[in-house]
Amino acid sequence: MEKERVDLNAETEEDPSSSTLLDLTSYQLHDLDSVELPLTLTELDLTTNRLSSLDPRISHLSFLKKLSLRQNLITDDAVSPLSSWTTLSTLEELVLRDNQLKKIPDVSIFKQLLIFDVSFNEVTSLNGLANVSNTLKELYVSKNEVAKIEEIEHFDQLSILELGSNKLRVSYLLPSVVMYCA
Repeated sequence: MEKERVDLNAETEEDPSSSTLLDLTSYQLHDLDSVELPLTLTELDLTTNRLSSLDPRISHLSFLKKLSLRQNLITDDAVSPLSSWTTLSTLEELVLRDNQLKKIPDVSIFKQLLIFDVSFNEVTSLNGLANVSNTLKELYVSKNEVAKIEEIEHFDQLSILELGSNKLRVSYLLPSVVMYCA
């Protein structure tokens, strides 16, 4: 069966400072083989597909600022290559919401990360957050299996911490943080 090539309407200007978005939301893709990934992409939205692995070509997108893998079939093993893709070190937003993660992935290479979302997974512990950049402003870990708040003390720029629908039994206060734990 021949794969149909996905028609992209993303602008691929030579100027990397211009925002270039590729939105493949709800294409039900199992892989990105039929997709061209312009090297100038700054945003890649792969929300609501059937991806179970990361295409290694993503590692070449050095201008990427936002990556959404929301609502796919991504597991811990599938997301692990991210930790070695140093060309993505300037990523600012990473959305892994609604996948099959059981732990916080290693995102220590993202030194400018502002938004990190691992909500609606099967994460049982916040172990690993100590390695996340202190530039983080928004952290979403709702609807998981987390029982204890830990490894968040270094987030001095955090303004939103969402932990609702977990197994938390204690409250934890951070100055100037809006925390959702309902």
